[in-house]
Amino acid sequence: MNPLLYVPDLVFVALVVGVAMWVARFSLVQATLLLLGLLLASLGAIVTFEPLAEAFLRWGFGPADVDITRFFWFISGLSVFALLCLCFAIVVQPFFDALPELSGRAAAVAKWMVSILAGYLFAAFLLTLTYTLPVDRDMGGILPLEAHLRHGPIVRMAPDYQFLSLAEWVTGRRSPWTGQPWRLGGPLANTDIYAGRWESFPARYALWRDMLKYFFAMTDPEAYSAIDESK
Repeated sequence: MNPLLYVPDLVFVALVVGVAMWVARFSLVQATLLLLGLLLASLGAIVTFEPLAEAFLRWGFGPADVDITRFFWFISGLSVFALLCLCFAIVVQPFFDALPELSGRAAAVAKWMVSILAGYLFAAFLLTLTYTLPVDRDMGGILPLEAHLRHGPIVRMAPDYQFLSLAEWVTGRRSPWTGQPWRLGGPLANTDIYAGRWESFPARYALWRDMLKYFFAMTDPEAYSAIDESK
């Protein structure tokens, strides 16, 4: 058994524990506010990062610039998330330290529950964003698109699909700004979608990664032959 197959689980747990321990340093009210900030930043990032990446692509980049543009979606998602977290921190900083501190065992238990939830939300968002990395379709076999084919018990529970379900539930079938059906701004798609945007998210990026593999293999005859023989 290949131990690398369980790397996503280990990284996910490390992220949850790290964020939970940091959030738990604060009071229950402060921890809840931090959870709210992570929720708003992650949802804001997943909703806006594709249009932002598409806007950058229109600034003079063409198909031949794929060596650079293939990273735009991942960088865009992280950048929007970090920017929204910064904006949230600036807004709450003036009154953050003055928030009431609740004591007692119930408050301590609730604080840890909120902290773990914050860590889980952050890790699920990052796991979802890994779809935009320009690697092979199944990310070296350690993170297949199909949740039931994954090896680790945690990623098999599909926290990424849970986060996308949350995004769909919060945003609905139509853009809250225009009232129109969501517009696909990711790679390989740039059209209106009427059946819901988020169900197509994993498959769109898996197809994109497949096409990237063939694109780069065509510039390397030996690699292209290896891919052709493996079909």
